[in-house]
Amino acid sequence: MRDKNQIQSIIKAFNILELFSRENNELRIKDISIALDLPLSTAHRILSNLLELGYISQNQENGKYRLGVNAFILGSNVNHINNLVDISLPLIAFLADKYNCMSHLVVEQNGKVLCVGKIGTVKRDNTTIPARGEVHHMQVTSVGKAILAFLPESRQKSIIDNKIEFKKFTANSILTKEELYKELKTIRKKGYATDNEESEIGLFCYGVPIFNNNFEAQGAISLSIYDSKSPSNYLEIIEDLKRTASFISNIYCANTSNFLNKKNNLTY
Repeated sequence: MRDKNQIQSIIKAFNILELFSRENNELRIKDISIALDLPLSTAHRILSNLLELGYISQNQENGKYRLGVNAFILGSNVNHINNLVDISLPLIAFLADKYNCMSHLVVEQNGKVLCVGKIGTVKRDNTTIPARGEVHHMQVTSVGKAILAFLPESRQKSIIDNKIEFKKFTANSILTKEELYKELKTIRKKGYATDNEESEIGLFCYGVPIFNNNFEAQGAISLSIYDSKSPSNYLEIIEDLKRTASFISNIYCANTSNFLNKKNNLTY
């Protein structure tokens, strides 16, 4: 019963947050109570919790409620991913066409790589390459290792210790923390990561990180090629990926800086 009540409270909290809009950016507690058919005491309790968490703020002059800083930041996280996708897709599409292969844009989510952009097709059944919206393991993918290598040390360690399952996908898969840390050190020196048939036999991938303003990996792009051996032009592929990722990083950081400047000028 307690769990059910907690779920109902969460639903009511989200319902309150959804009441706020550009047209109704400030609401009285009475407005919220009437709109959601909530007792005033219930509305006040939920608003107090949201206020404490920073998802709601209160105008001290008129007592009305409005969205807080944390609600704004939560929404901006989605905007950042959309911004990254908008910048990256045309550029990785060019690379996919140039090398007649598949290109990906991924971000880290809960210790795995989440595919948020995919260009090209694979003429192969039962491929392990994730579709858009799907996740894959970090330690056996070029994009996963590219991101891991350039995360803050505490975040990197947390993922490796708590999220990664060292499974043997092929004979080339990384199976220990020691192997992974050694490879991440090499990736940081070279600036790119490889997947030489580590997740699937016949699949060769090259991944490069995209950086945010703190020079931490915000995501990564890759090219994936099916072949019987590593492509002879892999160095050219890597240089193209590096140039493209650098260009994406610069635009993304510039857009993020403009966004942060606007956010810092807001008053709550």
